[in-house]
Amino acid sequence: MFEVSEPDGRPSCLVHRHMHLNSLEFMGKTASKRLNKTLLKLALQYPLTALDFLHTEADIVHTDLKSDIVFSVADKYALDDFCWDEICDLTPRKIIDKTRIVYTSRAPRDPADSNWGPPVLCGFGEARIGKLHNVTNIGEAQPHICRAPEVSFMISCDSEVDIWIIWDHLESDHLFNIVDRNGSFCRYTYMVKIVAFLGSPPPEFVIRSESLHEKDKTKKGP
Repeated sequence: MFEVSEPDGRPSCLVHRHMHLNSLEFMGKTASKRLNKTLLKLALQYPLTALDFLHTEADIVHTDLKSDIVFSVADKYALDDFCWDEICDLTPRKIIDKTRIVYTSRAPRDPADSNWGPPVLCGFGEARIGKLHNVTNIGEAQPHICRAPEVSFMISCDSEVDIWIIWDHLESDHLFNIVDRNGSFCRYTYMVKIVAFLGSPPPEFVIRSESLHEKDKTKKGP
C-alpha cells in the first residue's frame, strides 16, 4: 500500500499481485454463464475467509462484493506471455493530462491445463471502516441490482450486507427484479418483491428506516 501525489491530494493505493479474470468474466467462460454449486463453493472459500477477517478482526465492511472476486495467476508462464505480447504489440493509450493516462486493457491468456489460481477479494474502494454504519456513512454503497435492503432503505447496517450478493454468482438471473415500469431503479418496487417472497419486514426494520417511516418519533408504525 502506498500514496501517490495528485493535484487534489494524496490518495492511498492498494496493490495486489498479478491477477487474472474476475468472477463475472470467469462465469462467462462456462456453458451456463454461472458457477455450479461445486465451483461456487471453491470460488467462495477464499473470499469468505477474507470477509470473515475483515468483519471480525479489521472491523471493515466491503459493501461492493459483486464481481470483485479475482482469480490469481498460478500459471506463471502466462505472465511471461503477457509481457511479451505487450512488448511486441503495445496496447493503445490516451494521455488525458499531465497526471493521467488511460490504457486499453489486455487480457492474459487462459492458464495451461486450466490451472487457475485461488480467488482473491479485491475492490476496496467502497469499503467502510467500523462495525456499524449509519445512513450518512454508508451512502449509496452497493450496485442497485444487488443492494441489501438496509442500504436501499437507509438503515444503519453492519457486515451482514456483504452476503447479499452471493446469489448472483450461482443463478442465471438476479434475485429480484427491482426496476419500475419505466426501467428505472425503484426501492419500493424492490421492497414489494422482497415482501412477496419473504413476507412483511419486522416492525423494527420499518421503524429504523428513514424512507419507510415518518420522522415523527411518536409514530410507532409506517
